Amino acid sequence: MDEMVIPRVFSTIVPNSTIELYSGDLRLIWDDNSIDSSGSISLIWSPSPRVAFKFDFPLDSVTPAPELESKVRVELAGHGGHGEGQIWGDQTFSDAGTSGQTLFGTISHVFESGNPAAVDTVEFHVPNFPEFVSTRHQVGSCVCMSRLTTDASEYRIELDGVCHSTQLRNHPAFTGGYGITHTGRIRRKDGLAIAYEDVESLTTSLYWWLSFVRGERTGSILTTGVHEGRAIWERWGCGTIAPWSGRWSWLPLFPPPMSGDPSIGIGVILDHLLQLDKEAVQYRALVRTIDWYTQSASNRHTATTVILAQAGIELMSWLHLVETIGVSDQTFERMHASDKIRVELAQAGIPLGIPSSAGELARIASAGQYGEALDGPAVTVDYRNGVVHPKMQSRFSGAPEAEIQAGSLTIRYLELLLLHAFGYRGSAFDRTDWSKGDVPVPWQGPL
Repeated sequence: MDEMVIPRVFSTIVPNSTIELYSGDLRLIWDDNSIDSSGSISLIWSPSPRVAFKFDFPLDSVTPAPELESKVRVELAGHGGHGEGQIWGDQTFSDAGTSGQTLFGTISHVFESGNPAAVDTVEFHVPNFPEFVSTRHQVGSCVCMSRLTTDASEYRIELDGVCHSTQLRNHPAFTGGYGITHTGRIRRKDGLAIAYEDVESLTTSLYWWLSFVRGERTGSILTTGVHEGRAIWERWGCGTIAPWSGRWSWLPLFPPPMSGDPSIGIGVILDHLLQLDKEAVQYRALVRTIDWYTQSASNRHTATTVILAQAGIELMSWLHLVETIGVSDQTFERMHASDKIRVELAQAGIPLGIPSSAGELARIASAGQYGEALDGPAVTVDYRNGVVHPKMQSRFSGAPEAEIQAGSLTIRYLELLLLHAFGYRGSAFDRTDWSKGDVPVPWQGPL
């Protein structure tokens, strides 16, 4: 891209619409070969989001085309843009007497273009993020009540819902699909510029923050560095993005504005991630736990949900007991799985009993033909063990409603443990009973 141009804002009014990022001259480099031709670079959503390229390889070239699965470098000829990719398909074309072969490929990580200089603002797009009602913002003639402003570390982040959000969410193709639901921007609170070298780390933390808040994978995509109102560089890429399945987030529908106690707002989570050393054990453990959490929360198979969520809970327990308190690894290994969960829940002030909303689960867990009554941690472990080590007799056999409730309770435990570890003290939706709306986290008490 040329320097000093107006920043671009991309939109998907219709779900799954391809976003063309560039069309024109491209250079393809592989092994010791290089060839210039026309092509394009686009963000494609289906079957999964990725930045893809097309390259029209002339058949009269003396250089043979790269083979399928070849590693290649794609450049914007004369513009300084570049990205590493891989060829995954080809198709012969003939147009106005010109014939050739179109190569199709995917950019492996991020396609970078422009001048990698420091900027005053980093702008980004977010797909498939849950809606919320917050402060007013205006784009042209469109007025929305969906700007969330939060402080984290030395940064201030604004997240805006797009004006056509309702139209996008009501489209039948959005369920199971993709679309840009929010845009955002990052600035330093002290007014200094954001170094290009810091963008990778910043957007990585942003990815895990947005994914945890959503409850499924999402992050910042199509990022632009803006200085004095002009686009200086662009980064085209996207991590793993989960298709839209509904609003299953703990995020309050009415998040508190950026005022008063910062630990009530969701920025405290991002602040925690940004402050941690990326090589520290605590950071790696928290990111791994968010990984387990998003996989369990987005999974529609209860057995897989409980297995993944319990793995995350035990990792949180290990982080607290071994890394923070200093319990030996041997002692931790000897503890029963349900005791590890009980200790971790208790230190966070999370009730151990089965919630009243999970009536069928409570009935199955009560004393009866299967012996003693089970509390919440025991239910999680008992169900998980019954799946991993099948037995002829199980409390949950033939009780699908109780299984679903066990899955929701286990994810709820992991969700709350993460919120507690990040120092969050606001409200959150309770996935064991969505009808309650958002309620204060257990360690907070009434707000």
